[in-house]
Amino acid sequence: MSLRKRATIIVEMPNGILLVSHSRKSPPTFMLVGGGVRKNERSILCAIRELYEEKGLHTKKIEHLFDLDTQLHRHKVFLARTNGRLRMRNEIRYIAFWNNKTKGKLKTAWHVKAVIRKYLLSKHC
Repeated sequence: MSLRKRATIIVEMPNGILLVSHSRKSPPTFMLVGGGVRKNERSILCAIRELYEEKGLHTKKIEHLFDLDTQLHRHKVFLARTNGRLRMRNEIRYIAFWNNKTKGKLKTAWHVKAVIRKYLLSKHC
């Protein structure tokens, strides 16, 4: 089985790293902003599209950080600097922030911790 391509975006905001959920369950399961890469779409363009579609954010700067394969997805992980008003759009029902107060308390998709851990380690190198 081939892995589904996914653009995964880290957006650092004053409250922490932005997480979203489209879960109808309580408590919601949070993940990083992102989504599936469409046929013939470049991953970086998917990342920019997803930021706007999901959160209404415009991309000021975006850079590819690393790739990470999980059980289902081949993540192309980007760091984005954004502007615009953060809002819930389309299927997004909840937003949260990963920070020192919330880590370990939020229910997250299992790949979120691996991506954030790799990102934070790369920041400190």
